[in-house]
Amino acid sequence: MAYPLFYAIGFAAVKIVTLGRAKILPLTEDGYEKEMRWYQFFVYRFGVRFWTPESVMLAGIVACGLLGYSAWFVWKHV
Repeated sequence: MAYPLFYAIGFAAVKIVTLGRAKILPLTEDGYEKEMRWYQFFVYRFGVRFWTPESVMLAGIVACGLLGYSAWFVWKHV
């Protein structure tokens, strides 16, 4: 249930940070490649760098954490 939510938030965050230039694999496609390591966020296909769905979800989790912390900070200190 949380995967599509984090993917949607991460998709928006990645597109905003990269000014819309990021190429992102769809959530339904497995981003795993044969020689891929666990710490790699990108997949290269035909010389083009794509964000994997897993890395987009991780970006969504980080974005949710930062937004939550920012909201808490504003609530407590403003």
